[in-house]
Amino acid sequence: MNMKNLVFSVVLIFTLTGCLFTRTEVSLAQKFGQVNVLEKNGKSIYIQTVIDKRIFENNPRSPRIPSLKDNELQNNEIKSRAIARKRNGYGGAEGDVLLKNGQTVVSVIKENVEIAFSDLGYTIIQNPKDITDNTILVDIDVNKFWSWMTPIFVSIILDSEISTNVTLTEHGKENKYTFKVATTEHSATAFDSDWIAMTQKVLKLHIEEIKKKIQLSQNS
Repeated sequence: MNMKNLVFSVVLIFTLTGCLFTRTEVSLAQKFGQVNVLEKNGKSIYIQTVIDKRIFENNPRSPRIPSLKDNELQNNEIKSRAIARKRNGYGGAEGDVLLKNGQTVVSVIKENVEIAFSDLGYTIIQNPKDITDNTILVDIDVNKFWSWMTPIFVSIILDSEISTNVTLTEHGKENKYTFKVATTEHSATAFDSDWIAMTQKVLKLHIEEIKKKIQLSQNS
């Protein structure tokens, strides 16, 4: 690549991605009762644990493996809010994308699962004092919650995926589920709004996947 083309590529990447080399912080909004909401079924759930089990690496072999700017892998507070990594035109990792203070991957997934069960007609219990013998206890492991970008010459490919293991305990009996969703978008840019839109899209897919599998298990 000659110098002219190199300069053009660098300028183009800056134009498409905004602050490629810096840390970005975003807020996510999720709403209850958006689509296909069922009537209350007389059952309740209480989410007792949500554990972030994502594994971060320094200089991972694949962009889908979580990593952080400046290799801050010892900073658990930063890791708890990290949701994406920016990359340059050669595939090299640059800045990262974090949730703003007040949100973590754990809190977002908790709310996401609550929305799914609320849509299915369950009452969501927030205070453990309100748990009854008929309340379903929920434990969640977050295995994947990550987005990444792949710049190509005149556009960007954005990928996002979520994978969770969810255990429902009802009257001492455990039912285990795995929910995996992913989405890919070709985008003209990768600004804050694009990261937000991409993450909200995969979160909605996660809700629908939960609803589909839970309904199937109830009807079987």
